[in-house]
Amino acid sequence: MRRRFDEAETQWRKIDELIASHRLNDRIGAALFDALIGLRVTRPSYVKLTELDERTATRDLVNVAEVGLLEARGERRGRHYVAGEPLRRIQDEIRTERSALEGPYPTLTGEIRRALP
Repeated sequence: MRRRFDEAETQWRKIDELIASHRLNDRIGAALFDALIGLRVTRPSYVKLTELDERTATRDLVNVAEVGLLEARGERRGRHYVAGEPLRRIQDEIRTERSALEGPYPTLTGEIRRALP
């Protein structure tokens, strides 16, 4: 659980850096995070997240896709967005730096192994 929280913190920090470097509105951060963790971002889901009108939501998503942070898939009502190359790089970087999970009860496990013949 601790590792998940640490990784989420790193993901949000990097998303904030991308938003700042591309001079995007902070409200797009939630959609970028969803895409980063592998979810599809749709206009209705973005509207629900941000409580924006549909026109503004569409404009936000198109702008983010134009700078490459999201990639548009599908047409019209089936359109959705997935992580673009910069977000995929962040995820790959986090996965490569990830250490192996340790057992939740390392002391007990070690004692049991030593007690066995």
